[in-house]
Amino acid sequence: KKKKKKQSMAAAEEKEPPSPRGGRHSAAPASPVASGGGALASMLQKVLPQKSKSSSALLTTPTTHLILEQRPQNLPGKSAAEEKHHRKLIQKMMEDVRRMEVRECEATQKRDEERRKKEQSMSSAQCVWTEKIIPNWDSLQGSKKVEELIWKGVPPKVRGQVWKLAVGNDACVTHELFTMFRARARERMARMHGDEDPDKLCEEDYSIKASSLDIARTFPDLAMFQENGPYYDMIRDILGAYVCYRPDIGYIQGMSFLAAMLLLNMEESDSFIVLANILNKPCSVAFVKMDVAKMTGYNNLFGELLAEQQSALHAQLQGLGIGPECFVTSWILTVFSVALPLDTAARIWDLYSLYGDRLLFRAALGLVKVLFANCGQLDFEEAMLRLKRIPRDLSCEALLSAISSSPVSEKKFAELVARHLPRQ
Repeated sequence: KKKKKKQSMAAAEEKEPPSPRGGRHSAAPASPVASGGGALASMLQKVLPQKSKSSSALLTTPTTHLILEQRPQNLPGKSAAEEKHHRKLIQKMMEDVRRMEVRECEATQKRDEERRKKEQSMSSAQCVWTEKIIPNWDSLQGSKKVEELIWKGVPPKVRGQVWKLAVGNDACVTHELFTMFRARARERMARMHGDEDPDKLCEEDYSIKASSLDIARTFPDLAMFQENGPYYDMIRDILGAYVCYRPDIGYIQGMSFLAAMLLLNMEESDSFIVLANILNKPCSVAFVKMDVAKMTGYNNLFGELLAEQQSALHAQLQGLGIGPECFVTSWILTVFSVALPLDTAARIWDLYSLYGDRLLFRAALGLVKVLFANCGQLDFEEAMLRLKRIPRDLSCEALLSAISSSPVSEKKFAELVARHLPRQ
């Protein structure tokens, strides 16, 4: 057996081709990085920051390995100049990584500090609202203090209470009224799921069905209002109850976003009461009833405000054939719930609860100012893209600043309404 083994080893050696240098192939030398020895390894330990995961990981990347690895034996070795150049390359790479980590760390610390300050500010503001403002709303409503607090942003935990108080209940809707119309809506929904002839369904039934279909498209990223979601049954009940409450209006696409915004901040019955009062405001009534004459009047009203406050932008949009009806309608109908990120839209709702209809036009003026700031000349498609696809990272503070610098007094708004809207 030993003899056969020696013979097989000798045969294998005869088959092995000689190396270009005349010798047998030898194992490649260990990488100085892997072994941790040599001057280069010592230099890398000095360059690398201690306990840096990303820098340590960089040592094992293929690029670094190729820079530091010795060449194969069949190729000429590195010259001293090339070795020096490669050392500079790896040192530069390590320094770039270190600077990047420092920048990321500083950015993270800055964000954390801003979030901490915001949380502290909201916490103190919440105490002011719960202890001083809300209990004394009747005497403080409309005061300068309340106005300043709302511009700073209503704390999320009391936002529902503030909206309910600020919007009011001029429509005199009660919780009992909601319970009654919710029961009626559920009966209609049960009948539609039965075997009854579709020809026997009334207009209210079709409105309720349309609202159910539209719910699936309401804030899909939240996954809260879709079927089997935690708020699905509640938003369906609210919209169905409203259809029964106002059969003359029924359901209009976009109402689901109003109901959703309210449900995210208050209870179901309160959401119905506030929704009924919002949709009872003159501007909302014009758009949900699709009153063409009044809608045209409100669009012209906005056009006049835009021409007064942003004449260059107004001329540019007019030259492109883009009128207010191309974008203002959806903004007003949903109170900017669809157009803006959710947090930013909530800040607009804070102001809307205080100022009412005229805030919708101030917000529209501020939004177009931000969207077209330093944009230069645009063609039709570019301009419409800015109006229809608003960036999700739009600065809330920049928008609020633009709204603040677009004043429309109550007297001015009343004059514009009287001028542009048809008299009853």
